[in-house]
Amino acid sequence: MKRLTFAMLTGLVITLSLSFARLSAFEKNLDDLQNDVLRLHIIANSDSDTDQQLKLKVRDRVLKECSYIFENTDTLEKAVEKARENLDLIRDTARKEIIENGFLYDVSCEVTQMDFDKKVYEEFTMPKGFYNALRIKIGKAEGKNWWCVMYPPLCVPATTDEDLSLYLSDEEIDIIKNPQKYEVKFKCVEIYEKIKEKLEEAGVDIRSFKR
Repeated sequence: MKRLTFAMLTGLVITLSLSFARLSAFEKNLDDLQNDVLRLHIIANSDSDTDQQLKLKVRDRVLKECSYIFENTDTLEKAVEKARENLDLIRDTARKEIIENGFLYDVSCEVTQMDFDKKVYEEFTMPKGFYNALRIKIGKAEGKNWWCVMYPPLCVPATTDEDLSLYLSDEEIDIIKNPQKYEVKFKCVEIYEKIKEKLEEAGVDIRSFKR
């Protein structure tokens, strides 16, 4: 049974590899998108109504008082650097809002890299992937999270396609603005990556399939 499963997986990878040339450009656009974005990720203490409301108040305070940090920033590397340099300021801003609302929750703030599922925000959709993130954890951080994109400044609702073109390629903008066009390609890349991972764990060099 294991041999049959292995053979089926191998056959599927070969099949996908034959059409990989058509997917490779799309996969590169996805990689570029993940490498051009800094996401803001705020996790509530719990799922209680009060904690969820507090999370949104922290969001509003941080966006209002800390967004200027990323002004005149034209690369992800600079955005990440500025975020790291201002972690204390961002943490203090979040803590002030928490205290002013009568809570004593601790708050942590870090710049990290993490997996995200597909997420919809306002008028754009961020595909599933591994992104840089400015993450704020409130208290036990056991509640639902809120997210947006800090760089480019997609947290600002008035951001236009023209604004985005300063940061992202036309292909990247189309992916986040019109994700429905790419659902099949998203799925193909996801399936390919999962099977490739399993075969690599089994010691199979999948590069030989592309020759």
